[in-house]
Amino acid sequence: AIATSIQNDTATMLAAEDFPYSINDEPTDEWTIEQLLHWCLLQGERRTNERRDELISALREQLEEGKKVLMEAHEQAVQASAAEDGGADDEVVDGGTAGAATASATNGGEKSTGTDDDVEVVGVVPAGGRG
Repeated sequence: AIATSIQNDTATMLAAEDFPYSINDEPTDEWTIEQLLHWCLLQGERRTNERRDELISALREQLEEGKKVLMEAHEQAVQASAAEDGGADDEVVDGGTAGAATASATNGGEKSTGTDDDVEVVGVVPAGGRG
């Protein structure tokens, strides 16, 4: 991929050196056939690169949305597993356990029952594990 990019950049630079006009200029009767062909090439490359950038941006957005959906599904599975393994005392809200969700959001994964001495670890997610 890098070699292709370098070849494309080199071809564009060579075309630009032989092309004394701006890519935004419109062809005139003074242009040679070679200059006209260079202009067409540069126009095509610009449109192709713009479309490529749009597609890459759309794919990145889809990837981020997919990551969010995947993490939500993982979180629900962890909560369901915790509920099956003995977390039956937690109140079930929206398909997950409220205690585990609250603990994870407020205490970095620790569930507090009101005193500093009584701490139960519930579904610890390592820092950086969400991105």
